[in-house]
Amino acid sequence: IEIGFGKNGDIIGANMRTYLLEKSRVVFQASAERNYHIFYQLCASRDLPEMRALQLGETGPCSRRRLVHIGDWSTPATQQMEIFRILSGVLHLGNVRVQSSGRSSDRSFIEVTKVLPPPAVCTSAILRCSARMLVKPVSAQQALEARDALAKHVYGQLFGWTVQRLNSALRSQRGKVKSFIGVLDIYGFETFDRNSFEQFCINYANEKLQQQFNRVSLHRLRGPAPWHPKQEFRQSLQMLMDTLNSTTPHYVRCIKPNDLKEATVQQLRACGVLETIRISAQGYPSRWTYEEFFSRYRVLLPGPQHLQRAQASCRETLPQLIPDPDQYCFGKTKVFFRAGQVALMERLRAERLRAAAVIIQSRAKGWLQRVRFTRVLRAVATIQRYCRGSQARRCGLTVLLQARVRGWLARRAFRRVRAAVVYMQCCVRRRAARKELLKLKKEARSVERYRELNKGMEVKLMQLQLRADQQVWTSGHSQEHGFMLAPEKRQTQHQRHDIREYKTKTCDQRPEIKTFKS
Repeated sequence: IEIGFGKNGDIIGANMRTYLLEKSRVVFQASAERNYHIFYQLCASRDLPEMRALQLGETGPCSRRRLVHIGDWSTPATQQMEIFRILSGVLHLGNVRVQSSGRSSDRSFIEVTKVLPPPAVCTSAILRCSARMLVKPVSAQQALEARDALAKHVYGQLFGWTVQRLNSALRSQRGKVKSFIGVLDIYGFETFDRNSFEQFCINYANEKLQQQFNRVSLHRLRGPAPWHPKQEFRQSLQMLMDTLNSTTPHYVRCIKPNDLKEATVQQLRACGVLETIRISAQGYPSRWTYEEFFSRYRVLLPGPQHLQRAQASCRETLPQLIPDPDQYCFGKTKVFFRAGQVALMERLRAERLRAAAVIIQSRAKGWLQRVRFTRVLRAVATIQRYCRGSQARRCGLTVLLQARVRGWLARRAFRRVRAAVVYMQCCVRRRAARKELLKLKKEARSVERYRELNKGMEVKLMQLQLRADQQVWTSGHSQEHGFMLAPEKRQTQHQRHDIREYKTKTCDQRPEIKTFKS
């Protein structure tokens, strides 16, 4: 599979290629090997409503989880069911038995005829002779081989069609692919009980990959070749090698698991891993130049060191780090280590770096805490200043509000007291006015009496005045009568005096009478 990347480094698409499809696994599996997973999942899903028409049977102890329908990969559900029908036809084709006659009782034969062409092509050979065609029956072994070839061909064509549909769904839609990362899943060396063409192709492909891995160019001289691979296999392998040679490959050695988890040591031995480990352990697989070693493990050297003394520093420090002198060796420009010593050095370096990191972290955390404490202290002082200012302003506003409220309360109380005082004054004055009114009413009644008396007195006064005038007039005619009128004269004078007092008193009471009337 090739994962394509655009000019910005983002994934824009993918493409898959099929190299050396192991179609023989459809009809034959070696010991501890299995068929393709799709067949087991198809059989495990035989109880689903849409799968019952396929007439699938049990799979035995190799059953896996049920089949999950393929998601959105530009294939409708009808085509998916056609794929499952073809796969079920391949399964039934593998169960077809070759008999001399009487196939009506073979259930697998009946199911195959529903999906694939009649298997008559497997039991007979067609010979063309000029304009005539001759049908020749074949042997039972040839019929079985033709049956297996048909099953492999059908599965191979279906596999290729599926890969094409997947590539159509994964094709880049955002421009041209600038670079790609390819992952090649290739099988290792196979060891079958019986040599076959598939084993030859697999081992030959691995030899080519090993050749590319070792970067050794092999040239074959002109001349007849003792063997000729099939054209399809040769083209597929050539495309694979061209792709690998045009890229920068990275190899990962994989150990293939199986159901019983056996033959792991055999796989390691076949891959050369054990031999590689043994050779690596006997020699000095790890080697560093003195400059590289000094740059890498300078933290393990005591005291300040300089790059100019890299070799001398390494020779002085290594005996302290690795007590066994057989585990390392000094050369002219490099220092060599046996297997496991670099891991030891890395562990020591990691411990030293970890300890240094702890110290640096403690110093950094202390500095950060001090800075944080200073900032918090300043922030607290600022907050306190603002809080005190706010409290002072609030206190001033509170005092002002209290003063306003107290003034308003005092004014309201004053208005109430003044209103009460005015009311009391009004009540007192009203009471005094009532008393004065009663008094004036009494005096008014006495004034009426005085008026009556005054009228009587005025009449009497006028009478007395007339009498006095008469007496004065008559006094000039006779003096002798003066002695006789002396008492009357004195009485008249007394009356005049009373009249004057009465007039004076009456004049004094006239304003009060007018006020009472008003």
